Amino acid sequence: MNVWHLWLSTPVVHLNGDKAYVELPTTTHMRMMVNGTLAELESYRRLIYRVERRDTKWKISRLTSINESDNLRPVIVGQDLHVIPQDFNGLRSSYQFLAYVRQAAGGQISQDLLGTDRPEEVERLYKETNAWLRAGA
Repeated sequence: MNVWHLWLSTPVVHLNGDKAYVELPTTTHMRMMVNGTLAELESYRRLIYRVERRDTKWKISRLTSINESDNLRPVIVGQDLHVIPQDFNGLRSSYQFLAYVRQAAGGQISQDLLGTDRPEEVERLYKETNAWLRAGA
């Protein structure tokens, strides 16, 4: 049983002529079985859209997701998910529970995704995005 919902917050638009980038905070809620217990995974991300006006239409030229944090809890308070701290060894803090449930289901997830636990990479993304916004405007 996998059920998910996506909630969006207010976007912030950085505009320069025919270019812009949009920051959109999101929260994804997913319900799934974890070790025999119905659980909810809550994942916080910031989406960065690069957009360009071509002719008269705005088009997305790039989308980047920044993982901020996540939570995993039983849907019914008081139930046990049967996880131990060692289950999360080696998993990145910005998306450790997402990685855990993917691996527990037999899948994989890269440990090189963009996340706030690596602030230098996030800062580099913003510098590159701002340079792109200023270039050729």
